[in-house]
Amino acid sequence: MNFHDPAIETKVKHDSVDERLTEQQAQEALNTLRRWASQQDSTAFPNVEPGEATAYLGMGQDDGYPLLSRRYQDDFAVDGAYIEQLPDLQNGPSSLIRGARTAIQHVGISNFRLPVRYRTRDNGDLQLETSVTGTVSLEAEKKGINMSRIMRSFYKYAEETFSFEVIDAALSDYVADLGSFDARL
Repeated sequence: MNFHDPAIETKVKHDSVDERLTEQQAQEALNTLRRWASQQDSTAFPNVEPGEATAYLGMGQDDGYPLLSRRYQDDFAVDGAYIEQLPDLQNGPSSLIRGARTAIQHVGISNFRLPVRYRTRDNGDLQLETSVTGTVSLEAEKKGINMSRIMRSFYKYAEETFSFEVIDAALSDYVADLGSFDARL
């Protein structure tokens, strides 16, 4: 488990006394980093695609996507106009997604519940509320999945009586519908 203390990023040691950075000092540091980044070639950022380093620093925003901030106003309210201007992270350019290009072993939905029919010993049917976990694996260049597809793919089979054939069909749909190479139920 990792724990990240945000205070670590804003503290500096100065004459053996902890001192918080001022906003002006942070802005000056950012400006210095931006100047340095603008003079580097693609080898300066080995884990970042060319052009993305400047996007991380708020430079070169010519792709039409706004710079995002982690700060919100106290009177912030979501409305239709706000929602319309949000970037589409899943279908937008890869420069919007930060992080290492690493395959994802399991991504999906855990513990969604729905009624499933089971065959009884006397060849009757019994319907029980069932907890389902559906996950897929993604290749490194994939950004993520549309989580609702996990449930929608499974719902196609919810009316059928539970069997290994139904599970196999649902898993095949997970792979096809979500562009995955592996799936689990």
